Amino acid sequence: MPHGLVLLGSPRRNGSSDTLARLFMDGAAERGLELESLPLREYRVLPCTHCGGCLRPPHRCVLADDDDAERILRALEAAPLLLLAAPIYFYALPGQLKCLVDRAQSRWAARQAKAARQEGSPPVSLSLLVAGRPRGEQLFAGSELCLSYFLRALGRELTQSQHLRGIESPSDIVPELGGVMRDWGRRQAGSVTLASPVSPTTSPAS
Repeated sequence: MPHGLVLLGSPRRNGSSDTLARLFMDGAAERGLELESLPLREYRVLPCTHCGGCLRPPHRCVLADDDDAERILRALEAAPLLLLAAPIYFYALPGQLKCLVDRAQSRWAARQAKAARQEGSPPVSLSLLVAGRPRGEQLFAGSELCLSYFLRALGRELTQSQHLRGIESPSDIVPELGGVMRDWGRRQAGSVTLASPVSPTTSPAS
């Protein structure tokens, strides 16, 4: 049973962010923490239409039965450790990941209505953002802010981030960087209680 999830937000299989995320997973596994990868590209996520349906009790998205967004959001909420890994496209998150972020509006509406507060120690929530562009002072700023509020809607807080630039393809990942990612995985694994595994996600939609 996995004790955490790694959401792969890239539309490209085995690209830079996928490769770096799996190095993180390898490091966590060395400390006994099993992580499950969830490639978003293998799921169907419809865009939010801003219909306002979730603003009314029971705050359920009207598209919940039409795609995979609901079960993905439930899995992200339950994970003791969560890593969100994605490339940066035009200074922003990839389109499908942004669709999933927008679909968390139902969670935001429910939490606002109940004035929900996190009790106890918050679960570990991490982000890994990878850009081919080597320059840009605000290259990651908008995406990190977006993910921060996405996690808040899920009852989480962004714990730590890795921002990596100048990585256009996996061939740009030097051994030293691979070691950094494995070490990050090992260190983060030590902060998770192994007694609370998250249930595996269901199979991707066909």
